[in-house]
Amino acid sequence: MVARISDPRRAEVYERLGIPTVGSVDRTTALLLARVLPLPPDVVYTEDTGYLSLCRVPVGPSWVGHEISALEAELGIRAAYVLRFSKVLMVEASTVLQENDELFYFVAESQREAVASRLARNFKE
Repeated sequence: MVARISDPRRAEVYERLGIPTVGSVDRTTALLLARVLPLPPDVVYTEDTGYLSLCRVPVGPSWVGHEISALEAELGIRAAYVLRFSKVLMVEASTVLQENDELFYFVAESQREAVASRLARNFKE
């Protein structure tokens, strides 16, 4: 059984329930590109002085199964929280990243581009 849902939020609910969905062309294209091409982190917030940014990035396949502490040590960032199945998960050092997670992290603005480049590559490459 496949459900054709035009509303992206409703489609997420069906997918979480394990029902495959067929979405609109725009949504399907965006999902396909997100799986094929690594997306750069989005800047969600930059504090007033411009020194620190809160960024969001989908977790790449090479980071799945690794603990947050390894990612923080490797990249020099501070993980804020993970969005998992549309729910916010406060991270601890032992939190393990899973497929389809979105990571929200703090990074110094001067390091943002370097971290984005590193996130697009494989773990410990």
